Amino acid sequence: MAAQNHIKILGPALVLFASAFLMLSGCVTTPQYECQINEAKAKTLDLATHYVQQPRTLAFGPLPRGILAEATLYRLSIGDTKIHPCQIITIHKQLYLRRNRAADLRFKETREFFAEDGTLIATNTEDLTNQLRDSGSYSAAIPLPIPRTAPQGEYLIVSRLWLQRRGDRHSYQLGRAEAAFRILPLRRPKASPH
Repeated sequence: MAAQNHIKILGPALVLFASAFLMLSGCVTTPQYECQINEAKAKTLDLATHYVQQPRTLAFGPLPRGILAEATLYRLSIGDTKIHPCQIITIHKQLYLRRNRAADLRFKETREFFAEDGTLIATNTEDLTNQLRDSGSYSAAIPLPIPRTAPQGEYLIVSRLWLQRRGDRHSYQLGRAEAAFRILPLRRPKASPH
């Protein structure tokens, strides 16, 4: 008898726990709740680039005379290219950098966001000098929250890697990469059956 009471008490608690878990995991979230959850999550996200150097697998000889650095590979991609407002996409970056370790170099990266008609929507510049101290292969994954009010259409992200010798006024572009994605209309809640 005690075992049956224990099961009866756990039954509603288990259903409540399972419902909460499914809502938080996105399985049964409505667009309104998805927006609220992702907007709250977006406030805590670190939107900066954090390159991680990969284990050395390739080795190249010295840089040509007079060359301070080169981006042998510089690539940008987006995890999911068709998204809805309130979702969070991930920008993936790959870089193979060769640099003169003895030179006092500064590296910065700019990201520009363009609308379908070519209008520049936003620009972001980051100093990556402290992250790119050695030659090697680097990767990064940056979250990008899509606002609730984002209009549907095609968008383009253009990323550029710049090199500047400390004390020099001019920057030199080492690499350029781009990726496109499409914002679909905001998902509407399904009408509940009457």
